[in-house]
Amino acid sequence: MVVVALLPQNLNFCRNPSSSPSFLATNLSSAVLICKRRDIGAKIRNNGSSWSSNSHGEKALSRRISIALPSRIWWAKLDNCFNLLVSGIITVSTLFTLSRVADAVSDQANSSTYQCEDAGSYYHDVDGLKGAALMKKLNSIVSPHRSLPYKEVWDALKILDAADIDNPESSSQVSSFSVNSSRGSKFYGECVAKSTHCLRPANNEASPDTETDKERWAPPLQARGDIARSLMYMAVSYGFHQPDGNSHLQLSDSPSMGRNEMGLLSALLQWNELDPPSRAERLRNERICRLYQHNRNPFIDHPEYANLIWKHGTPISPTVRNTLPKAWINEFHYNNKGKDQNEFIEIVVGPSTDAASLKLILYNGSNGRMYRSLSLSDKEAFSVSNSGSGFLICTAFIPIQNGPADGIALLSGRDGKQFEVLQFLSYGGIVRAADGPARGIESMDIMVQETEASSEHDSLGLTGQELGEYKWFKFSGDATPGEPNIGQRL
Repeated sequence: MVVVALLPQNLNFCRNPSSSPSFLATNLSSAVLICKRRDIGAKIRNNGSSWSSNSHGEKALSRRISIALPSRIWWAKLDNCFNLLVSGIITVSTLFTLSRVADAVSDQANSSTYQCEDAGSYYHDVDGLKGAALMKKLNSIVSPHRSLPYKEVWDALKILDAADIDNPESSSQVSSFSVNSSRGSKFYGECVAKSTHCLRPANNEASPDTETDKERWAPPLQARGDIARSLMYMAVSYGFHQPDGNSHLQLSDSPSMGRNEMGLLSALLQWNELDPPSRAERLRNERICRLYQHNRNPFIDHPEYANLIWKHGTPISPTVRNTLPKAWINEFHYNNKGKDQNEFIEIVVGPSTDAASLKLILYNGSNGRMYRSLSLSDKEAFSVSNSGSGFLICTAFIPIQNGPADGIALLSGRDGKQFEVLQFLSYGGIVRAADGPARGIESMDIMVQETEASSEHDSLGLTGQELGEYKWFKFSGDATPGEPNIGQRL
């Protein structure tokens, strides 16, 4: 997919020294700058400041705020790219003519009918889905779309971001906005109690309800939901392995520039709830569908999808309620500050299952191949403890790759017979197994992960009071290898 940013806020140019500025095409749903690439870019940098435009359906306010994604994303081939940052309030009316704007609107009457125009049937296949399954389905729904040639971008902006949203064809200006240069590379979020230096407003040109500290930056209240839904669209559209091998984007409460993790997830979820889609945001979503890109931002139509994906957690296995699973991956630790220590994987084995029939396979996310295989019957690798409720807890302290997008598969079978894949989980992204018993199977991302800043006593594990309702959670300093997890009842 080829996309390029919509940047009424700052005119960013990808230049070739031997030619005129070269742009490819635009995806109004993501509006992310690239230059001479067939993947998504993410961040435009200028003297330490980060810029990119809003994603699908986001007008980002009365005063439009730009979206910046983690830096260092796919910039290795952008040797010939640089950008021109235009500060202050700018108007791009000189780039358009009213006649072309009117033509764009009038063309609607003669346009074909697109699937996205019926929002009800557009999402009919997602009923009952949660977590990674819902995210994957939404990806398949929004991915088919029309990419605009760059020359059409400005005409699109004239309609989508017109100051008069009801009569864009008669409006000669786009919505104005303030420069957010104070944001730099900070992640979206509000100042916290421990912040030693919180600025309100974020800078002299910003709205009084903006704020920033050393790590976080918050836009005006009326734009926060818009921005949250923009980034959620990005995570759904580009949260999976890209055709050309580039890494995918994720939302996280431990965002990492080097790992393509955007955040802060908890803040974005809260903003999505507190600032629901406005009429202007919904109207922009409709126009993108009917006039231009022919897809929709699901989180504008259904803000509740955000919690179903990122607050739901990942079910331990697709088992029938009240039916005990054979076994499941219960807890693991794979990354911490400095040299990795205390890495482990913990498996809970059901009362009616022979642990010796189970096998653990670790998958490398970069190529989808196995890099380690262990049988739970290996007494040198696994220690076994009794939970007191009939479940066995099998724990192996072994090196585990740091990701992103590495996987852990749990299988059942013995004596050379066909193995049944009980579970195939991953952290930091989705893995498609290229070999071994799980070959061809796509993993389920648990949606939480550790970072280089994690402690050796941290872990990722399941918590909850009832089988089938467990959620994955990041335990900070509370790893419990060989024991039920904190808040977990077996």
